[in-house]
Amino acid sequence: MSWLRLSLSVLWLCVWPLSAFSEQLLDPASSIQCVEDGVVDVRASIDAPVDLTSNPQVLPIAPTGLNPPICAIRGTSDIASVKLDPGNGLELPQGSISLGAGDILTLIWDHESQQWRSPNLSRATTDWQAILSLDGVSPIDVHDMVEYDNGQGNRLYLCGAFRKNAVVASYDPVSGELVSEFTIRGLPDIGLRCRKIAVFKGDIYIGTGSNFSAMPGAADVYRWDGTHVTKVLDTDDGDMYALSTSLDGEKLYAGGGTVYDDALPNGTGKLWGTDDGTQWKLIKDFGPEYEVVRWIAPDPYDGGRLYVSTRNSARLWSTVDDLTFEDHGAPPGMNAQIKSFTFHDGKMYLGGVAAAIWTFTRHPDTYTQLIDLAGMTKEVYHTDTCGDFVYFAARSNNSGGQVFQCNTEGCIIIYVDDVYSRAFHSVRTTSDGSIYLGTYIGADAAPYYSKLRMSSCSANP
Repeated sequence: MSWLRLSLSVLWLCVWPLSAFSEQLLDPASSIQCVEDGVVDVRASIDAPVDLTSNPQVLPIAPTGLNPPICAIRGTSDIASVKLDPGNGLELPQGSISLGAGDILTLIWDHESQQWRSPNLSRATTDWQAILSLDGVSPIDVHDMVEYDNGQGNRLYLCGAFRKNAVVASYDPVSGELVSEFTIRGLPDIGLRCRKIAVFKGDIYIGTGSNFSAMPGAADVYRWDGTHVTKVLDTDDGDMYALSTSLDGEKLYAGGGTVYDDALPNGTGKLWGTDDGTQWKLIKDFGPEYEVVRWIAPDPYDGGRLYVSTRNSARLWSTVDDLTFEDHGAPPGMNAQIKSFTFHDGKMYLGGVAAAIWTFTRHPDTYTQLIDLAGMTKEVYHTDTCGDFVYFAARSNNSGGQVFQCNTEGCIIIYVDDVYSRAFHSVRTTSDGSIYLGTYIGADAAPYYSKLRMSSCSANP
């Protein structure tokens, strides 16, 4: 095994990307013109802070569909910041807000009061440090991450794709060192990517898939013991999207399937399990109605009950014995897939397509929508908890990365990058209180590079 050790350039800066919409220059009498379900950039018309006295401070938008419009207002200057106050068309439970460079205020149109309101969440800071690598080795698509102690301290392991190969690299947050750990070669015309990464009984496991999800035979599981890479599960399916241990860490589960393609019949979502990482058992075939298993996780509030989500109809299932499965249906209106879920304060938080974020509680099965993102977000990807909140990585309708911060009061958008990323695919909290975002750059990025964003849980309550 050859090890390539490269030094990461850590840039201690925040990147304030350009918006897809023109910047609005404001004086006290100005009203902000929102773009429905988009991000609008604002600053004072002079190099000094401005406090809006206009009525309304934010102009109303006539809804174009059944869902209330969402407006995200982003400041672009600390010197020429913009202050908004409760009243004059705004319901701000957290009080007056000043928008400096990168600060984002999320507003949702309230039909009853006919004014904009902000969810009652403490506004997170935008102190996201950009960690860049121009090494030509690490993933251009950081699809998943996991923290793991390789005997020399905790490192963040990145799982993704580079030049049609599935790759795993690790990052040392103390030294800034990046290590290319191992690569699994894809076929020249098809390609391969690392979809999911997990730690099980001291080894790292990854699930792989094709760059084209309908390519059968790419959905496999590999084990890496720090020296050798071994294929431990070989299937005929196209993607192995999900990996998770049981709550006690004694079992490893893998989920995958084959996405429908004109050239192939529907695949069937499958759930696999193992006690030792070598001998695998097919636990459940969900049938062609549910073509891929997308996410697996145990519920720490319900004795480790295992939940499984599927693509096609966005179905949610659970089991306690790997034999009998409860069908919990799907969140209303989420008709494609539940891409991820996590557990926080006794509830499940989940996101997917059509873009929305929900909570779920069992017995009776209850889905509660926190925010409908169909107008501004294409897909809601991975999730993790950090401090008092749940975070979701996402892709905007305009092809850019988004991050949402949620609790039971609702969700707000706290970070947008529509310059350097096509999406944020993954989000991961580490034991030192950091939270990382994994970026999707795109296969045509030149030069090839990966980009992480890092903040701290203490900076985001």
